[in-house]
Amino acid sequence: METLEQAKTCDLPVSAGGHCFITPDGQYCFTASHTPGNSGRIAPGQAAFVCRIRTDGSEVVVHHCEPDDPWTLHSVSPGGHGILAIAIRGGVKEYRLLDYHFRCVGVFTRTHDFAHSTFLGRSPEIQGCALPPDRAILRLAVGQEKPRRVACGPYFWHSASTLDGEWIVADTNWPDVGLQLVHVPSGRFGTLCFPQSSMGHPQWSHPHPQFSPDGRSVVFTSDATGIPQVFLARVSDEIRERTAAGELTVLDRRR
Repeated sequence: METLEQAKTCDLPVSAGGHCFITPDGQYCFTASHTPGNSGRIAPGQAAFVCRIRTDGSEVVVHHCEPDDPWTLHSVSPGGHGILAIAIRGGVKEYRLLDYHFRCVGVFTRTHDFAHSTFLGRSPEIQGCALPPDRAILRLAVGQEKPRRVACGPYFWHSASTLDGEWIVADTNWPDVGLQLVHVPSGRFGTLCFPQSSMGHPQWSHPHPQFSPDGRSVVFTSDATGIPQVFLARVSDEIRERTAAGELTVLDRRR
């Protein structure tokens, strides 16, 4: 990241979807053929597979999913707990925890879905935004089925957490009240900034906020200038302290 130098690791025997994740030990990189949509449908002739690549380029393993079980890669645990995978059967999503050899070691839920979810830092839990009309940040452990509420308020849309799991940042919509910084232990939250994105259908019109590894910055997308650009918001100690104390509130940019 300091030099922006690029180097090819390997050639893939299949055409992957472009998104990829590296395991926290740096040993493997995972990428997939497609991401799950609301219906789980795959284009005609397209196979569902996930690639496991050794980062030294010495091995590429292609795991082909069964036609009646088209699960796909969602993300890799920053804590080394495995892979978050999503399978869609009959329009119902199943959130699974897999090991690096694609074996299922647990199921988070078969009855609940999120608007957007990721691992809760280095913990084995996942966190995510509730689907409308619910307005909450949720957390869920393997086998729990029913998630626990972290915070309730505006409609949280896309969320991510710090590596220590203490903080979550989420964009909002319907209405957009800015990026919300959430203190996980207390459930208190407040406005960090206003991305002023168009919040349309294209993914690049959503902020999709994410923390830097040290948790001191939030990176997000905004097309406020007319083109999608990447921005950085600093998270100071003062903002953290005031949020945890309940001194920051949700502000409506329209006022």
